[in-house]
Amino acid sequence: MPLVFVHGVNVREGTTDDAKKALVDQVDARDQLFRTIGLGGLVQPPARLHIENPYWGGYGVTLSSNLASLPDPGTEKFGPAVDDVMTQVLTETAASSGGCSDGDHARRRGDRATHTRSPGPADDTAACR
Repeated sequence: MPLVFVHGVNVREGTTDDAKKALVDQVDARDQLFRTIGLGGLVQPPARLHIENPYWGGYGVTLSSNLASLPDPGTEKFGPAVDDVMTQVLTETAASSGGCSDGDHARRRGDRATHTRSPGPADDTAACR
């Protein structure tokens, strides 16, 4: 009985002997699990389980210029760092644009400040929470 296992994405054999051996060991371990657990009760002697593991990871993309267009670690970044000044500016802007009158409505969620509104209790007006 043949079984063809087609691996998913981001599977590479590596460039060092240790990395290549690690992939071979993973394939061997997976094949053994198929033989003993996955298909052990289905394939009885004298039938033989034949497992194929086509490797297509070597056909993945090779980017030109060795990723030279990506910024290096010393480049200024805008985004995930928490910026207290920007949080204050967003809070004050939200409050002055018809939002809450207090400055306590901004909350941190992850790395950015958010302004949340919920419907008022008895009418369709929005109340800050």
